[in-house]
Amino acid sequence: MSIRLIFRLENKLWELSDDKDIPIVQANEFLRFLAARGSSQTTIRAYGYDLVNLYRWFNDTGKCIENLEQSDLVDFIKTQRENDAKPRSINRRLLTCRTFYRFLSDKEMPRGTGVLPLPSHYKEPGYDRQLGVFRLYKKSRKFLQVKVPKTLVEPLAREQIITFLQTLKRYRDLAIFYLMLLCGLRAQEVLNVKMIDLFLEEQRIKIRGKGEKERMLPLPKLLVTIIYDYLRLERPLVCYSDALFVILQGSRRGYAMSYSGLRSLFRHRRKKPELSNANPHRLRHYADNLIMPSNSFVSPVTY
Repeated sequence: MSIRLIFRLENKLWELSDDKDIPIVQANEFLRFLAARGSSQTTIRAYGYDLVNLYRWFNDTGKCIENLEQSDLVDFIKTQRENDAKPRSINRRLLTCRTFYRFLSDKEMPRGTGVLPLPSHYKEPGYDRQLGVFRLYKKSRKFLQVKVPKTLVEPLAREQIITFLQTLKRYRDLAIFYLMLLCGLRAQEVLNVKMIDLFLEEQRIKIRGKGEKERMLPLPKLLVTIIYDYLRLERPLVCYSDALFVILQGSRRGYAMSYSGLRSLFRHRRKKPELSNANPHRLRHYADNLIMPSNSFVSPVTY
């Protein structure tokens, strides 16, 4: 039995269902709780995909959330590693599992046998190192997780940036590219930009980041020009969303651009060998002090 996550347009809720479209009741109650609490759609979707991985593991092992112990999750970690999941993704799914268990049972997941407590060399926090007066209290016991290696994000090289630019033929795509490159925006932050967030005369833009935190960012003159050209030449006069970036062709022309649609800008270009590692995360980590050559800007085709 396969498990999938779908978005219901009629109630704007994420739901889990099996291959016969039978809903997973407990998981959907948890996702509805997150929505009622005010979690963003991005957060709910992330929890949903974590639950998809969890329920697929339940189907393969015959386990269920009600009788789960942390010792059982050792096998879950092994399965995730076999599927080439990254350590951070595994830890997030473990956290989702514990949160889901606490939601259903109103208690913490028991440790069980086969899982070690804190290391024997662990010391009490002691006193504050700066003042040495106030006692630091011990934090709650550590839960099962995998070790995350400390790695640096390798940004795209200068030649890759130029190559990527030469493949963009629309003002919309150029605006998205430069918002990530010059302003350091995340993919979801780009999609969250609305028309009312633009202050082009002042060369500023309002950004809604993680946790619905808002901030104002300055816009480079080049980016202001590109956004003006996008609004004047490409964005449909009749739109069904107040989002800045919308779909430009097809039956959904004028609707807000989706997350998968934005990702496709990078997915299609990664087919080029020189752009095989191009993704939004590497783009926003590009060196801030790099001066782009004058011939690196490619004007898109005007319609």
